[in-house]
Amino acid sequence: MLDAVRGTSVPAAGALGVAEAAGVTVVPLAWSFANPAGPVQDEAFERIAALICASLSHALDEAALDGVYLDLHGAAVVDSFPDAEGELLRRVDPKHRSLGQFFQDEIASPLRADVYIRLPEDIPNSRLATLAPPGRLLRLGRRGTGALAGMQRF
Repeated sequence: MLDAVRGTSVPAAGALGVAEAAGVTVVPLAWSFANPAGPVQDEAFERIAALICASLSHALDEAALDGVYLDLHGAAVVDSFPDAEGELLRRVDPKHRSLGQFFQDEIASPLRADVYIRLPEDIPNSRLATLAPPGRLLRLGRRGTGALAGMQRF
């Protein structure tokens, strides 16, 4: 799986390059890719989520892990879950927290940062940032993993 991702222009390739350069042992669990094409069917989501969770469980049975890298698009919609990535994050987290609660507990509070995951309802959508163009995805994967490696939280 790592060879299939390595050398491509997806964020996971950038993350893998930074992790390997930092001497991190990468334990691949699962990787998939799809072009945007509307809502994901429940069966497909459940199959992928089960594969990721089972692979993670098996990896944790083998040894402790210092971190989990999920390369998520952020806009997936599943028939039964309007926030598919949020649901996957909740399932992967041992405490089954929402993304907002995880971020608050693990990142914002330790840094004593006042951070919001989304804008309050009274802020217009015109204030939202635009999505990164596809050419920047590799750099975003590198930058995010580089920041994590700098925190030694793998």
